[in-house]
Amino acid sequence: MSAEFTTILLAGQRSGVTNPLAEKYGVSHKCLVPIVGTPLIARMLNILTGHNNCRAIRIMIEDDGAAAIRPIVEYYRNQGHDVQMLANSENIAKSVMLGCEGQRAPYLITTADNVLLSHSSIDGVLAKMQAGAGAVAAS
Repeated sequence: MSAEFTTILLAGQRSGVTNPLAEKYGVSHKCLVPIVGTPLIARMLNILTGHNNCRAIRIMIEDDGAAAIRPIVEYYRNQGHDVQMLANSENIAKSVMLGCEGQRAPYLITTADNVLLSHSSIDGVLAKMQAGAGAVAAS
C-alpha cells in the first residue's frame, strides 16, 4: 500500500442550520472561524498540503460555502497543490463517497474544524493502515 493518501475534507453544514460558533464570529461556516487569526479551513489546508504524502484534497461543501472559501483554496492551488471543492450531499456518508470518486485509497477523512490534526496524527493513521487495518479512527 502506498503511503500517499487523498483527503476528504468535510467543510459543509446542515441545510438551514447556522453554526453558533460561525454566527458568533460573523462568518457563514464554522470552517471560516478564525483560530489565532487564521480560518480553520486555511489551518487544515496548511497542515494537509505540508504533509509529503497528501496527494490530493477534496473539500466537500455547499455552493455558498464554496464561494466563501474560494480565495483560500486558490492560494493552495496556486502553490501547486491538488485541492478541489465538490458539492456535498444531503448526508455525510454520501458526501464522503462523492469525495472518493475518481481517487484511489487510502483516504483520510476529517472535518474542516479538526483543531487536533497534525502530521504526527496523520502518520499514526497511515502506519496502522500500512500494517493492514482496513479503517482507522483517530481521537
